[in-house]
Amino acid sequence: MFSSNSPLVTFLVPSHKEGDLIRLTCETIFEAMRAERIEDFEIIVSDCNHEGDGGLEAGKKLMRQDPRVRYVRQNGCYNLGYHYAFGLKEAKGEFFMMIPGDNETVGQAIRNLLRARDKADLVLSYTENPEIRPLKRRVISKVYVWICNLLFGLNLSYYNGISLIRTSLLKPLLPLSDGFAYSTEIIVRLLALEKGHTFLEVPMLIRKPVPGRKAAVFKWRNFISVGKILTRLVIRVWIRK
Repeated sequence: MFSSNSPLVTFLVPSHKEGDLIRLTCETIFEAMRAERIEDFEIIVSDCNHEGDGGLEAGKKLMRQDPRVRYVRQNGCYNLGYHYAFGLKEAKGEFFMMIPGDNETVGQAIRNLLRARDKADLVLSYTENPEIRPLKRRVISKVYVWICNLLFGLNLSYYNGISLIRTSLLKPLLPLSDGFAYSTEIIVRLLALEKGHTFLEVPMLIRKPVPGRKAAVFKWRNFISVGKILTRLVIRVWIRK
């Protein structure tokens, strides 16, 4: 099996009680990379410490099957921003991409980003089929995008999609916020604070969410966390110029 100390891409797969969906997510990545004929990559699975969800068993099995997979069981359960920063610190790849462990991302979305890797500094994505998500989530997402574009003078379609960015651009941004606005922080810091970087948005198809799973971002403490991060970014962009 192909293995390298300097792979082309590092994939981070964060998991919050995802269980066997971790395996399905990694299989989606494998299929996308085979379709693109890319063997030189690594997958870091960052799982929360939750007994009985099947994640530990799935992670160990993946590592046995393919040396490009590394499964890490964290000491607790953390937000996406924490997992992203952890994966970024460990990343060896030239490019870095986070794929949520809920297997919502389809392989074609991954391929779309990979094919655009040399076209811009930041390859971002927007949801091509948002109608499969609940109306409440779609409304909140649209309002969030409108607010961020207004606050930071940008014109993006989406702030929370998967992205493909050179690891060398991302690592100097550490430490990152550990909340759900980590992606917004990255985009704003690279496009609004550090002028000169280019971006490209590509379409991203997603699968229908697993029934009964509620997006963690809708918890009040996460709304408060996002508000604090946006406030700090506004101060950095407009007041401390």
